[in-house]
Amino acid sequence: MKNLPQLIQKLTTREINQLQRYYATSSRKDSILKNKLFDVLLQNPDLSDIELGKAIKKNGTPSLPMLKKRVYQDIIGVLFLNDSEKKNRSELHQKKYQVLMLMNEAELLVTRALHHQAILTVNKAKRIAVKYELTQELTAINEALANMSSTRRNIKHFENVSKETMRIINLLKDESIATDYFRKVLNLDLLEKGDSKSVIKKAQKTNDVLANLSKKTNSSRIKMYYLRSQIFYSHMIRDYEKGLKFALEFSDLVHTSPAMSAKNNIGGSGIYLSNIYMLRGEYEKAVKCAKDHINFFVKESINQLQMLEIISIGYLHCNEIKLAQEEINKGLSFKVIKRSKLFNFRFQLLQACCLFKEKKFDDALALSQTLVKHLESEPEIGVAFKIFELQCIIELGNYDWLDYRIETFRKQLKDLKPPKNTRSKTIFKLIKTLVREGYNFNKASEKAAIELQNLSDSKGDYFWDALDYEYIRFDTWWKSKIKKRAEY
Repeated sequence: MKNLPQLIQKLTTREINQLQRYYATSSRKDSILKNKLFDVLLQNPDLSDIELGKAIKKNGTPSLPMLKKRVYQDIIGVLFLNDSEKKNRSELHQKKYQVLMLMNEAELLVTRALHHQAILTVNKAKRIAVKYELTQELTAINEALANMSSTRRNIKHFENVSKETMRIINLLKDESIATDYFRKVLNLDLLEKGDSKSVIKKAQKTNDVLANLSKKTNSSRIKMYYLRSQIFYSHMIRDYEKGLKFALEFSDLVHTSPAMSAKNNIGGSGIYLSNIYMLRGEYEKAVKCAKDHINFFVKESINQLQMLEIISIGYLHCNEIKLAQEEINKGLSFKVIKRSKLFNFRFQLLQACCLFKEKKFDDALALSQTLVKHLESEPEIGVAFKIFELQCIIELGNYDWLDYRIETFRKQLKDLKPPKNTRSKTIFKLIKTLVREGYNFNKASEKAAIELQNLSDSKGDYFWDALDYEYIRFDTWWKSKIKKRAEY
């Protein structure tokens, strides 16, 4: 019983008191020894068997291993007594627990020769399992029904149950295949190796398999994998019209299907929709959707932090700076952000962008300089930081800094691989042109008209991601400078 000390350390105060009361009132001779053993292990879980024997002053029978086994069984009995479906947060897990308890109840009824009541109890468990698509539990339920039915009296019923069991086993196989293919879509190696075209082809093949499995079965789980896979694929090919369609379908599924109606799934549907609304430029819808779904996640969790980030970016793009700052401050107050360097950087960069929007360029630049420690984590962060830094320097008119800063920007671009570096390289060309033209935005725009148009069109590799680090969109900011200069 090596696991006994660990199990004892996991008990609550109520469970400890309950076990001690049981031993105090028990008339069994070994209860005193069991109580002593329990108390010793509660205080000193690391004692060896020899030390335990001396501590409880045990002589004769039962042997120490047998005594430990009996204490273990007593603890399990207390845990069963105190267990409840309410301890499971998810409704799906509550129903799984309910099915398990009904099956245990049926077993007890069989031991008392109450076969009819046992069959009724198993059928009740089956109705719950069918409603919540508990396929693994359904196999055990059908096996129990087959064993309970008399093959001599009702051979037809036995055959029907056996056929249904085979159907469920085939469904389990399909769900297992769907799970494997969905993991392929999430596989980071798949997304990082090879060119983007080969990645898209592999993702398309995976989607085709999941689509066929979804049509073949009525499984909500397989449909969930298929819809999520399609959402990820739409991000790969940047087709946000289709992405929105699949995200809305996913939202409908998790709101209507009992098997998929877990809070995390509903909250996840909000993240999918909010992201797509952001990338479609529908910032108000994105903010509303994120606010509607944020409370489906655990308070101050990383998922809530992600939602706050979406809300903050949405407000920033809507020029609701005060509201954006409120959401940013909420996020920075979360304890979980201290454990995530990436989120810490993103929220502080958003703070700096709010100051930039308020034309507090000195403060924005000063805050951005405190983020230098994060630049080694990934190339995209370093490049985004440099773009923002250069925007602040140009706004402040500190052109003496630009030559040195542009050179460090050029070096950091080397670490960014295509297609991610296409937009950043174009921004670099525009700033170099601006320097050559004596910081005249009108002349620089004429010289680099094609590059500026590519950034504005935001197509292909020039796509501007509203959720990425370029929170102050460069081409929009550049055009505002042309307009400003044209007024003089």
